[in-house]
Amino acid sequence: MAVHETVTPSGISITFEDGEKGEDGKGKRRAYWVNGEKHPSITTITGQFEKPGLTWAAEKLTVEGCLNLAADGELPNFTPAALSALKARGLRFDQVWRSKADRGTLSHGDLLAFALGEEPSDLDAALPAERGFLRGVAAFQVDHEPVAVHSEFMVGSPTFGFAGRPDFLGELPKLREGVGLLELKTTEEIPRYASGLAKPPYTEAILQIGGQSKGCVESGYPVPEWAAVLRVEASGEYVLQEVPISHSGFLRALAVYNVNRELAAQAKAMVKEAAKA
Repeated sequence: MAVHETVTPSGISITFEDGEKGEDGKGKRRAYWVNGEKHPSITTITGQFEKPGLTWAAEKLTVEGCLNLAADGELPNFTPAALSALKARGLRFDQVWRSKADRGTLSHGDLLAFALGEEPSDLDAALPAERGFLRGVAAFQVDHEPVAVHSEFMVGSPTFGFAGRPDFLGELPKLREGVGLLELKTTEEIPRYASGLAKPPYTEAILQIGGQSKGCVESGYPVPEWAAVLRVEASGEYVLQEVPISHSGFLRALAVYNVNRELAAQAKAMVKEAAKA
């Protein structure tokens, strides 16, 4: 597990534990510490909301796993056994997601560096499935010539109790004047309307940028004047879309997160007390 530390321009001390596996092969949850206090990340706060795309992806992988078992004559005809068979073959959707992550050679940071015109750490080792993302971020870099003021930097809020790491704070002179936030997202396929027009980014991404902007303000970084989400799909296509910056929207999401955490803690305590009786 690596530990990253920074002091922001406004003097806020932030420590980030990345949760990567250590020498013992075990990993820990990612964690942020702001001025010595542990706080949730922006992505944890915004990740509490429903993601229809992930539900569809899990359903699709489950069907594909069942079809693979059926083709080999190994699909049981009742649910518990079918689930066990999927797990034994590494075909459960969560197993497939983990295996893809383990096989990956290019990190989010590598792709972001490439989008900013820098060299990824291990470009030659990129898997065929990753080369589409590289083509997409390379096309974005050529088309928009981004100028980074800060990239993959940490922001935090002792006032509201959160922290995070925006992808990019800088200029996209061909899009807008001034300094703005850019968030990079990779996906197998960008959702589109029947007309072919790309659908807007998930609300989660907009809330995430609201939190990042709020963190920039409190951490003493330049105040973002605009924000955009860069989505790159496996085919190599990319879509760049401006999104609103809503501090109030993020703070409402934070309030929901805190209420949910408090209620869960109360319920857990009640169960423990009942067990003692």
